[in-house]
Amino acid sequence: MDHHSTQNPSKLLRRLSQTFDRKVSNCEMECQVDEDIDDVRLVGGGHQYEGRVEVLIHGQWGTICDDLWGVEDASVVCRQLGFSGVLAVRGNAFFGQGTDRIWLDDVTCNGSEESLNSCSHNGIGEHNCGHREDAGVECTMSELETSSPTCDAGLFACSDGLCIASTWVCDGAVDCEDASDEINCDDIGKQERRNQYWCHKNTS
Repeated sequence: MDHHSTQNPSKLLRRLSQTFDRKVSNCEMECQVDEDIDDVRLVGGGHQYEGRVEVLIHGQWGTICDDLWGVEDASVVCRQLGFSGVLAVRGNAFFGQGTDRIWLDDVTCNGSEESLNSCSHNGIGEHNCGHREDAGVECTMSELETSSPTCDAGLFACSDGLCIASTWVCDGAVDCEDASDEINCDDIGKQERRNQYWCHKNTS
């Protein structure tokens, strides 16, 4: 029996452990995550919290294919943009087709990532899609973001935050971009007529 070919098991394990530790240490110093996605935006929606998802890579904006696109992926986009959650996941170019490059396909997140850079995908520019498959999302806004807008005295706050003269409310002409100044006008008219009645009664 060749005693020189037999190694002490404890010494062998210690040597393997030291080799592994050196490799891990070298990787921590040399291996870096390639964060190619510089920015994210939503395009084509009617509000700031919805739209086609576009990512900025190498100085050029492009879209994401909706293959495997789900709520986990959409939630990461919303979180990265500062929104509180996801209202709806959209595919099939719901917010219109992009015209630039298709940057990502088969994006897969677990939903807890802080940005798309931490999610897996087929590779930058690697896809089998057309722009008819552009991914989109509708995010939810925080309570602070959706709180009722305030305006100075004598002004009416439209639902979209615009302030208009109170005398323009329920005058038959839409002044708020969201037409909120002409909503529930029957109830307002009844109240105004009631107020006019009491004013007339008290002055007679």
